[in-house]
Parts: sequence; C-alpha cells; structure tokens
Amino acid sequence: VLYGGEESFEEKDMDELIKFCSEYQLNILNNATQSISKRDLSIDNCIQTFNLLKKVKSNDQNIIQKSFEFIKENISEIVKKEKHLDLNVDDLEKILDDNELKIDKEIEIMEGILKWMIHNY
Repeated sequence: VLYGGEESFEEKDMDELIKFCSEYQLNILNNATQSISKRDLSIDNCIQTFNLLKKVKSNDQNIIQKSFEFIKENISEIVKKEKHLDLNVDDLEKILDDNELKIDKEIEIMEGILKWMIHNY
C-alpha cells in the first residue's frame, strides 16, 4: 500500500479492483498473489486469501493448493473463529469431503456447518 501504510479492502472493493484489472489487462493482482507463501497464511486470513487467489485466477495453482491445505489442516480453529462463513458451498463441500481433514471435535464442525448455513441461506 502507498508509502508503507496498511489498508484493508472490503470484498466489494476487491471485486471492483479485480474487474478493473481484468478489463484493462493489468497483471498487478496476479503478480502480487505470486508473492504469497504458506507462511503468510493465518487462521484469520486464510479464507480471504484463498478466495482472493481464486478470484484473480492466480497463475500459481500451487499457492491456491497450499492455502486449501492450510484450511484443511486448521479447520477446527477456523470454525471456532467463524472464518469459514465466507467459503462458498463448493469449497466447503470439498473441505469436508476430504479424507485428510484434521478435526479436533466433530461436534464443533457440525456447529460450524449450521452457522455457515444460517449465515449463507
């Protein structure tokens, strides 16, 4: 961000920025997403980062997969903090369907699914 300051974007702002960059064939966002690494992911930002990477159609499928793996490995904590509410139904289904999903307590995941359903429907 300009002059080292920090800025947060609302989802609607990001959608407009992605649309603008796509319309004018700017690779700024795609280039920026390539600098994201697994160590940059946290419980608080992994869903937002995953969704952003998919929206900008990052050329680096590896980082999309890494963020997806991070979500699977940390799903219990993600659900506790209600960060999963921004997942779309297809991604949530892929996560829950995975045999390598790391779950602390199944009841927490069930409660998380119910919260997701209330939030999204």
